[in-house]
Amino acid sequence: MAKIFNEQTINNLATTETRGATGATTGAVAKPAKTSNMVDANAKMSVKNQILLFESIRDGKEAGISIQEALEKTASNFPDKKAARVISALYHYVINGDPLHEAMSRFPIAFPNFLCSLVEAAQVSGKWTSKKVNGEIDPGILDMLISFLKRSDKARTKLVMGMLYPAILLLLIVVAISILAFAVLPSIKDMFVGLGIFDAMNPLSKGLFNFGEWVTNNYQFVPVALIALIVAVKLFWDVSGKKLWEYYQLRFKFIDKVFINFALAESLLLLAILYKGGLPMLQSIDIVASASRNPEIGGAFELGRVYIETEGETLSDALKRAHFAFEGDPHFRIGRGEQTGKLDVVLINYSYQLFERLDEQIDLLVKSLEPTVIVIGGVVIGLIAV
Repeated sequence: MAKIFNEQTINNLATTETRGATGATTGAVAKPAKTSNMVDANAKMSVKNQILLFESIRDGKEAGISIQEALEKTASNFPDKKAARVISALYHYVINGDPLHEAMSRFPIAFPNFLCSLVEAAQVSGKWTSKKVNGEIDPGILDMLISFLKRSDKARTKLVMGMLYPAILLLLIVVAISILAFAVLPSIKDMFVGLGIFDAMNPLSKGLFNFGEWVTNNYQFVPVALIALIVAVKLFWDVSGKKLWEYYQLRFKFIDKVFINFALAESLLLLAILYKGGLPMLQSIDIVASASRNPEIGGAFELGRVYIETEGETLSDALKRAHFAFEGDPHFRIGRGEQTGKLDVVLINYSYQLFERLDEQIDLLVKSLEPTVIVIGGVVIGLIAV
């Protein structure tokens, strides 16, 4: 991970962090941690557990206790035992000399680069928690980090649930059609043949009759076919399906605004927090590029960085040039932040506006998809019955 401060400063801060609430140096005589050798470096940690961890560290800093003590108490009382083992490992590394951000970087999946960078900035600057400056509350880096994780997780959860609801409706319709095709139609086919009307049916109805009859007579092949279908779908998703989805989610007119606003809200809020936390703009852009969930948006930040560094472009113009998602209102808002010298404030405010807009768009999307799925199911069943 790129360093933003010299090593001597980090070492001094690591020594400072070994002081407890009384100010006494604990250093090498601190209570030894349990070994962390059994903790997988690829261990995962959910966003909710990340939030709980950083809230505990923030509350500890506000109470005047050391990072070590906060980690120790958090690990011993953490509700998720797997996450507790990771936190215990952090404690082990910190009391043995690692700054917290370096200890976190040993678990790159549990703690992505942007989390480590923000903790490093907090450790060096000392801006862990909120302080009152000139009568106004200046949020600490941990406060901004926790706020980002909560808002991003809330939006992502709502988006997933918004897409899941119509998917469940569609699944129920498929199940209903399957029952009709595989259980009901085969039992009444002979009646239609006897009445002489089977050949007059539309191709869809005849196809379902024949397919249902085949499944009834060859039911032993159904599990094999289902497994083969699942494997085929998985292979398609891994090879090209995921890339196609990430590409078209920003372009399909019915859902593009939802996914563009989600990507912009997350990326711009993270950029603002990194920059406000004291990281240089180019380094902040690099971190956002690697943290972006959509590779196109991440690539836009990478390309924008090149334009800024090699051609002297402003951030707003560089991003607009890099990807169409930054055209229009995003370009105007970012540019206004640059002109006023309050880029971090403007980006934070704009990001939260995008999150609010996203909530409204998801609600509208769900309301639109529900009747659409029902109509499609009704049309299919109607064609079968004709």
